[in-house]
Amino acid sequence: SEVGRRLRIECYAVRPTGREEQLRARGVAHTEAVLGAPMAPLPRSFIGESTEGVDPSLRMASYNILAEIYATAHAYPYCERWALEWQYRARVVIQELIDTNADVICLQEAQRDHFERDVEPAMKSAGYEGLFTQKSREAMGAAGKVDGCATFWKAQKYRVAEQRELRFNDLAYAEARANRLSERDEHAYLTRLVKDNVAQLLVLEDYPAPGRRSRRLAVANTHLYSHRDFPDAKLWQSLSLIRQLDAFCNRQRETLPCIMAGDLNSGPDSSVYEFLATQGVSRGHPDLQPRHTAQGFPVNVLPDARQIAHRLPLVSSYASVLGVEPDFTNLTQQFRGTLDYIWYDSSAIRCAAVAPVPPLEQLTRAGPALPSPQYPSDHVALIADFVFLPLSLIHI
Repeated sequence: SEVGRRLRIECYAVRPTGREEQLRARGVAHTEAVLGAPMAPLPRSFIGESTEGVDPSLRMASYNILAEIYATAHAYPYCERWALEWQYRARVVIQELIDTNADVICLQEAQRDHFERDVEPAMKSAGYEGLFTQKSREAMGAAGKVDGCATFWKAQKYRVAEQRELRFNDLAYAEARANRLSERDEHAYLTRLVKDNVAQLLVLEDYPAPGRRSRRLAVANTHLYSHRDFPDAKLWQSLSLIRQLDAFCNRQRETLPCIMAGDLNSGPDSSVYEFLATQGVSRGHPDLQPRHTAQGFPVNVLPDARQIAHRLPLVSSYASVLGVEPDFTNLTQQFRGTLDYIWYDSSAIRCAAVAPVPPLEQLTRAGPALPSPQYPSDHVALIADFVFLPLSLIHI
């Protein structure tokens, strides 16, 4: 009944003596009209096969939720200032996460203070447990003002059997030492690669139904470097992550199926996508060309193209069901493109269905681009349903 009306507020100071002795005249203010509730995002429909009642099955979601430290009026001048405030967006983000009903949720740009104060408690109340991995850089101002990756899982379905934090800065320093570079080359090498990005590697173990042994699944969650002028750094990060994930999945006693999700900041035409999808990169790909330092000498952070390879049979969930990647997963006035993916091990898992990215006309009902009062991030959440193939039943 108050939506659309203005509020009149009266304020005055009193002495704390037990009786209200007024110290000064009352101050009176009138607010603007009270804002109505935002248009809720429409429910996400799925394309593909239903996995309801299928055991074993898994729903995975991946979502870059736009950290407060990046949600500035300069970056998003078309979005109302109040709609950029985390206090407003938090409720919408959390409701979106709960509405996915995903078994596992991978978040990027989760800000540490907001994870601890808002997201984790709300998700815990909804039946999830979670882990947070902060980026390597120092906080951007007040305590907690730094983002990272967070992974949640349904506590009644899974427990964490293993966990590992992957810090690409540490890998870059280790490789620079191992390569025994000159001082100049090492500085150039690290300037290209030290970008503070991180990844999470988890082994989730389910609570089996009576008569069935537990099943284990490796999950990787990452957010690769964003700058478009550093495709070599993104490819190096992808190569480093896949090497770690391969070692994480292939043990002496068992081989774990895996799912990798995240914001890769790389389109379907990138070397990162080609590397993941085809297990290698063509020699002529422009991303393999050496870059140059500010002083003008070339620097190459990548190994020979023949060494940029892996053996994991990864398939992109959306492309496998829809036949093509979404037109976009990131939508601003400056950029529209596909940056987010959920990749899966096709030898052990099959993607049965995905929730398509809503059409442009739906996403722009409350504003010209994302974020908006209706959609709290400049990215769209990806949601995919999987079923495990019989050969993937891993007994421990």
